[in-house]
Amino acid sequence: MTVRSLDLVDHAGPITIRISEEKAEVTLLDEVFVESGGARIHPRGCDVTPSPAYCAAGGRPHVLRQGDALDLVFDAGGHVVLFARGYYVPTPTAATREVR
Repeated sequence: MTVRSLDLVDHAGPITIRISEEKAEVTLLDEVFVESGGARIHPRGCDVTPSPAYCAAGGRPHVLRQGDALDLVFDAGGHVVLFARGYYVPTPTAATREVR
C-alpha cells in the first residue's frame, strides 16, 4: 500500500473532495483522511457501523473503476492536507488488448 498526500489551499470548512478514477485502471482505496491543525479527520459518514471501507486502513479497500467517483465531505478548515492509502492496477485498454 502506498500513502499519497496532497497539500490543499487554505479553506474555510467543511471541504468536499472528489476522488475519481479517470484512467484505465482499478484503484483500491484503503483509507482517506485529511489533516488540519494537527488533527486527523475522516470523512463524514465514517462514524457509522459498519463504516465505509475507505474510513480506516484494514485491507478492505473501496474499489474505484474507470469512470467511478467518490465525493467526500470533511469537517476541516484552515490548512488542509489530503492523505490517501491504497494502490491501483492497470486494466487493458483497446490499444493494448491482443487481437484474436
